[in-house]
Amino acid sequence: MGALRVAVLGPGGVGGLVGTLLARQGHAVTCLAGPGTAAHIERHGGCGWSATGTGR
Repeated sequence: MGALRVAVLGPGGVGGLVGTLLARQGHAVTCLAGPGTAAHIERHGGCGWSATGTGR
């Protein structure tokens, strides 16, 4: 099976873990996060993630 394109809606504890594990396996992962979560990822990073976009 080839690489998957995955969307994680709400990368909290569980979604963040699943997204990270999938990304480490070589899959393309996009996370949709609320402003608070996106700000936290922007400030602290985490598992090689970065936040982009402005949200609403």
